[in-house]
Order: sequence, then structure tokens, then C-alpha cells
Amino acid sequence: MSKTNTENWKKLVNPHTTGKKSFALVRNKLENKKRESLSLKEMFAVTRARKPDRTYKSSNKDTSSKIAQMEEIEIQ
Repeated sequence: MSKTNTENWKKLVNPHTTGKKSFALVRNKLENKKRESLSLKEMFAVTRARKPDRTYKSSNKDTSSKIAQMEEIEIQ
């Protein structure tokens, strides 16, 4: 079982960084701050943001490039 889990975790390309907090709670908190609904791009970016003072096992180049692509599309 743990071997299967390890293999499946390695397949994740853009893992979220919210921990145990649900996406619904994150969305609700941010919508209350902004007073408007969040787009899918904003939700993706917020749930995958990394803390600058932490070290991570994997790179987030793919996630960063996807967020940049979404911003570019949104501007057009």
C-alpha cells in the first residue's frame, strides 16, 4: 500500500500547498477579503503558492509556468 502511495505521489505535477485546509475554506476566506468571487486561475495560484522560507523536495517550475500562461490568457 505505501509503495503504491509513494508512486502515485510522484506522479503529481502540481500539488496543492493548503495542507488539511479545504479549498472551500480557502475560497470563502479570500472571497470575504476581496468581496467578489475568485476565478479558477486565482484559486489555482493561491492553493499552489509556496512559502519563501521553506525548502521543498521538488521544483515548482511547471506550476509557475502554468500560472504565467493563465495570466497571459486572462490579459488577452
